[in-house]
Amino acid sequence: MTRVSYWTTGSAALTALVMLAIPACNEHGDIEARNPSPTPTQAVEKPTPSHDQTPPANASTSDKAGRPVMVYLLAGQSNMVGSGTPKSDLPKELQAPQADVEFYQAAGPGPLQENAWVPLQPGSTFDFGPEVTFGRSIADRFPSERVALIKYAVGNTDLARKWDPDTGQLYRAFAKTAKAGLKALADRGDTYEIAGMVWMQGESDSAYPEMAAAYETNLTALIARVRRDFDVPDLPFVIGRIYIGVHKGFRNDKQVRTAQAAVARRDGKAAWVDLDGLDQQDAGVEFNGPGTVEMGKRFAEAMQRLRQ
Repeated sequence: MTRVSYWTTGSAALTALVMLAIPACNEHGDIEARNPSPTPTQAVEKPTPSHDQTPPANASTSDKAGRPVMVYLLAGQSNMVGSGTPKSDLPKELQAPQADVEFYQAAGPGPLQENAWVPLQPGSTFDFGPEVTFGRSIADRFPSERVALIKYAVGNTDLARKWDPDTGQLYRAFAKTAKAGLKALADRGDTYEIAGMVWMQGESDSAYPEMAAAYETNLTALIARVRRDFDVPDLPFVIGRIYIGVHKGFRNDKQVRTAQAAVARRDGKAAWVDLDGLDQQDAGVEFNGPGTVEMGKRFAEAMQRLRQ
């Protein structure tokens, strides 16, 4: 398992970000109440923050011309979608379109154009998800690369049924939309490589004992299927671990957390990200704006470590 430490940068880099977003559903009970003291069965040591890393200087646009676009896939439920996260919670420089970062989505409730490349910005939903800071951080961490991110996320959805790679309609829609984004790159003359995937999901499965018990098996199967369907056997895979105490009716959160960490331990190209302690909305349903900002940065650091 890969552990991550957290640091941020302020540099900019030329990046293409591809995203596919689906509107967040109203997640009654998709609630994560923070408890910073996990039980010993699933506790994993938090990383020590590192401040001695400095990204290299940014490469110019001309330096990147002709290089393949590095594509990242993002998927999951409401905390990946982003809900109750007003644009004003973003750093000022990220509230406006990022001219050096591209964005693609097939569908979404927000104002951004669909099925087309646009600059990365809030608006795939009426709020923003972790893609905004993930994309910016990836651009800063890989300044010599062109990067694309494909996001497909739907609130209040479980892995056991809706994201099942064999029978779930969401997995089929995710794969179809991702391939549409890749085709859009090829149609404009770009080559690409799929560089990694981020998965933020598990709250809904924690509501049902049978789903929680099968989560480790189901997540292992999902990762294997993505790698096979996109022909990337060693695809780096980042897992956002749900926080403990999701809701009083979701009593199996510890089991899902343990499963997420176990999958990462067994897979040399996977890592789980500790999200305990991130700010939540007052209602405790999802992470709020500041929490979502930090979540995207943590995903980016984990991805960087997996790619090294």
